[in-house]
Amino acid sequence: MTGRGYGRDRRDDRRDDRRGDRRDDRGYNARDQYGGRRDTGRDFGRDRRERSPDRGPTAYGREERRQDINQRYGDRGQSQRGGRGPPGGYAEQSSSSGLHSSSDPMELASSLPSLPSVVEIPKGKGHKFEGTPLKKARGSLGKPIMVLVNHFPIQSLPIVKVYQYEIRMRVPQSSQRRGSEKVSAMQQAKVMLQTKHLWGSYFVFDNVSFGWSTEELFPEGEERQSVVDLPGHTSAKPNQVEVAIRRHGKLNIAQAVDYLQAGGAGLNSGVAGVDDVFKALNALFREDPAQRFITFPKSTAYFARTQGLCQPLGSTGGVLEAMRGIYQAVSFGFGKLSLNIDTKCCAFFTPGLALIDVAAAFCGTQDPHRITRGGCEEGMIGMFFRVKHLGEHKNSQKFRVQKVSEQNAITNVFRVEEPGTGQSFETNVRDYYARKYNVQLKYPELPLLLTRNGMFPMELTFSAPNERYKQPLQGPATADFIKFATSPAHVRSNHILENVKRLAHWTLAKPKEWGVTVSPRMLETPATILDAPPPIFKNGTERGVASGSWNLRGKVFLAPKAFRAWGMVYFPSPRRNVSDHDLDDFCRGLLNTLNLHGLQGPRGPPAILRGNPTGGSAETAIQDVIRKTDSIYSARPDLILFLLHQQTPPGLYKAYKQACECVFGIASQFMIAEKATSPRGQAQYFSNVAMKINAKLGGYNWEVSDPFLRQRKVMMLGADSTHPSPSELRREAPPPSYGCLVGSMDPACAFYSAVAVAQPATQELIAQETMSAMFKELLNRYVHKNGGQPNTIIFFRDGISDHQVEAFLNTEVKALKACRDELGLSFTLTVINCVKRHHTRFFPQQGGQQDRLGNVVPCTVIHNCQGNNDIYVVSQAALQGTCRPTHYISVLDENKLSIDDYSRIIIHGCFSYQRATRSVSLHSAVYYADQCCERAKLHLREENGRLVLKDVKQALSGTMYWQ
Repeated sequence: MTGRGYGRDRRDDRRDDRRGDRRDDRGYNARDQYGGRRDTGRDFGRDRRERSPDRGPTAYGREERRQDINQRYGDRGQSQRGGRGPPGGYAEQSSSSGLHSSSDPMELASSLPSLPSVVEIPKGKGHKFEGTPLKKARGSLGKPIMVLVNHFPIQSLPIVKVYQYEIRMRVPQSSQRRGSEKVSAMQQAKVMLQTKHLWGSYFVFDNVSFGWSTEELFPEGEERQSVVDLPGHTSAKPNQVEVAIRRHGKLNIAQAVDYLQAGGAGLNSGVAGVDDVFKALNALFREDPAQRFITFPKSTAYFARTQGLCQPLGSTGGVLEAMRGIYQAVSFGFGKLSLNIDTKCCAFFTPGLALIDVAAAFCGTQDPHRITRGGCEEGMIGMFFRVKHLGEHKNSQKFRVQKVSEQNAITNVFRVEEPGTGQSFETNVRDYYARKYNVQLKYPELPLLLTRNGMFPMELTFSAPNERYKQPLQGPATADFIKFATSPAHVRSNHILENVKRLAHWTLAKPKEWGVTVSPRMLETPATILDAPPPIFKNGTERGVASGSWNLRGKVFLAPKAFRAWGMVYFPSPRRNVSDHDLDDFCRGLLNTLNLHGLQGPRGPPAILRGNPTGGSAETAIQDVIRKTDSIYSARPDLILFLLHQQTPPGLYKAYKQACECVFGIASQFMIAEKATSPRGQAQYFSNVAMKINAKLGGYNWEVSDPFLRQRKVMMLGADSTHPSPSELRREAPPPSYGCLVGSMDPACAFYSAVAVAQPATQELIAQETMSAMFKELLNRYVHKNGGQPNTIIFFRDGISDHQVEAFLNTEVKALKACRDELGLSFTLTVINCVKRHHTRFFPQQGGQQDRLGNVVPCTVIHNCQGNNDIYVVSQAALQGTCRPTHYISVLDENKLSIDDYSRIIIHGCFSYQRATRSVSLHSAVYYADQCCERAKLHLREENGRLVLKDVKQALSGTMYWQ
């Protein structure tokens, strides 16, 4: 499946296997401004580095607070720490070994039954489905091999009649609480549970509006209506749901088989009868795990809180824990209808944890008195909690945090009615709890939690079970999660087979009754290993890059750029101050490295200014550097270095980047002082920084030769969009989404230029008029640099799901064609959709060619069932974990590319990435578009009460300034 997953699936998928190619402005692997992950959430434990990660539940006085709470109003049947027992489908915890065992989960022996060698097709109910033969797509290049893929073929499809029913639910006006007739997921589940006796033994429901059964419940065309009373319904307080059921024909299995055998592309056919079959199969295989495991509405992931599958994230102080679960979805690829089964890891709140501890962790403090609304609101909005003081019935109810109030238990004043007298009096939350519940609040000054049911003091609330953490992890928490989530290829393969055992499709009654069986063995499919293209430097070609990596030792960049003058701003730290002597050594060493790689600079050191990391204007500081540089070199600086320490305030990076790129038009490079001034690894660090500086000055470091590019004037385009986080979308004025289009500017497609725009929040596709203007700008830059128009354009687009392809062709692609007609150009166009958010993984066969982690080797191309224009490519060797291939699907091909050219162009782009000495997992055009979108966030500023995206100055617009 290529569409977006439920909730934060996209974010969690990225943690399953780490890209080793993202290097930030400091020249080392990172994504955010100062060495951590992207700064879109809170950093757990930011101010508590001294805490040991294994202190457990007693950290920050939690045990004392738990005992204090229990003394005041008892445990109320909850286990230690407020309820870490087995509610909500969680597995029992052994008192001897504990849930979070210290054993390596990779080494845990399986206690599940072995996989069956053969799964018999039920006689009279199912018919064997062979799939479709793969089109002969392998070209003349490369070495043919066979690989395993984590797709498990569906062996048979129903020959029994499967009846389809449309189910509509609505809340009648008398039962509406929020003025809406829409039925919630919880109400829907209650309705289906209370009416299950009506559906028969073999009915499945897709949790939306359709259900299927091998039993005919009533004749076709009839409609049954009823009103279901939900728990708590009374005449005084109605709680009902109206249900209407209509027979909607039968599943047309033959139509779906014909579609697949005719070469149908994917499971979103656009044909109602075909799509209904795929929906029914997904519902059939979802029903059993949804009942046995922790899951969420419409999700394809299933979790169990059991030993070996769950681990606390120590850097969060026990607030969060990671779970490894099961991913399962029906898929069609490699000529087979199959179940795509994989592992999936997500972060959850530790159940039963006092929210006062959660808020303290968000605020990075050990002292509850230092909790602030601003520090904890972003992470807590949307989470569910329980209480202990309302009685047995309401204590089991979940409440959702809508907002963290600006008021506390002292300042929030309201009127209540005196029981029996009818008189009212004024009170606050602290006194109300003391009077009504006999609870003395220990932290009445803390912000209150606002829910639909009223406000709650933070110290009396506890995290609910099965509560997923929806914000991006930060810093040490990310490292903990990656350590848990990543595993070598052979280990992940074993995890997948364990998941197949846990799902145990061959034992389920409903699939048997439907005549549907699934093979317990991974699918084998043909693949091709292509030769790795060698990078070409000015002083020679690098050979022996089959591993997907090389080094810069003794290499002169292919197109180095000179700079006449340079400056530097150093931001000292209160704990550490680099001396003038060390600064001189640093500048001398960096300049020597730049010269070795071909970048010619001034003989002297840069104009150095000591900046204020906690205040002052960025524009004023840069103006001071410009004046000082002019006094030394009689020239404006071409490059400004910024040397800072790891604990520098995060807003500093944005301020100085925005000033350099949008106000002064000067290339800038941030570096971490701890790395830049340390002799250990300094040479490699300087070489990494040199790659980035050269790109920002307008040069490029190497190129990769390709026959197709030598024969034509090719322009590679890449486009992507990024969107605000869920917490940002909850703001009254959410920030915009960003769209970016990048285009290659040289014959070898190694150097790119970019144009970025802001657009309405969550809008994925770039509007046709905007896309047209961006493309014309890139064409003008191409003509200015090359003296003529391109005759071939290859457009790579990231982030387009199956159901968006048609809209994509009618907006962005239509804009390119319209420009061609308007300008009278004659280029031919190929459009390729790049999909990274999928769960397909490849594994070498026993004894097959593999890298040091057991992955298939770089430059492996796996052909999907659609022919030349549908392939998976493993283009890099993972630094850790299992390689995730990229799925490249050509949705338009006027160039009529052969499979050899198609595969080679893609791998060429993965080896042309200019800021890492290794191939990357995604074509560099798309990679650059994604980075440019992230950089555009730094260019957003408020002017006259409006958010405005500032343009990059012309002096930098033709460079790769975002590197």
